[in-house]
Amino acid sequence: MELGQLFHNLGAEVTLMQRSARILKSYDPEISEAVTQAMTEQGIQLVSGVTFHRVEQDGAIKRVYITVDSEEQVIEAEQLLIATGRRPNTEALNLDAANVKVGDRIEVLSDEYLRTSNPRIFAAGDVTIRPQFVYVAAYEGWIVAENAVGGADQKLDLRVVPGVTFTNPAIATVGLTEE
Repeated sequence: MELGQLFHNLGAEVTLMQRSARILKSYDPEISEAVTQAMTEQGIQLVSGVTFHRVEQDGAIKRVYITVDSEEQVIEAEQLLIATGRRPNTEALNLDAANVKVGDRIEVLSDEYLRTSNPRIFAAGDVTIRPQFVYVAAYEGWIVAENAVGGADQKLDLRVVPGVTFTNPAIATVGLTEE
């Protein structure tokens, strides 16, 4: 959303496509609706509920083959920006040798004290699947430091994590959604 709007503001014609039924699916529906309306009024084309099939290049043109509402479509573009999400950064850690268990997304699994399956190893930041914000990693780092030296049993509490999406209109949230 942020980069799409940035490139639109720099003069590019932008089409944002996504799999979910609405944009910003982790936010309350009212926020999603307000941003959808604003982006559409600004001239950004939004396509949701997309099933992606393939991408082909013909000279300078890229074609994205999709299905939306049971209708096959082809979106043409000069450039593509693919944002596929984040994943934990664990490939080079040799976690098996350290007896540290990982989850389905190869994330380090840890308890509420950030201890892993190896009681001498803790996990914080981008090796986990918790919110990928620098302030969350710093908070986790503090918990790990406290718990690793044995001075405390600090629990992770992410009930009031702030979040910001740098679009226009800007979005800022904290805490739980109504859902």
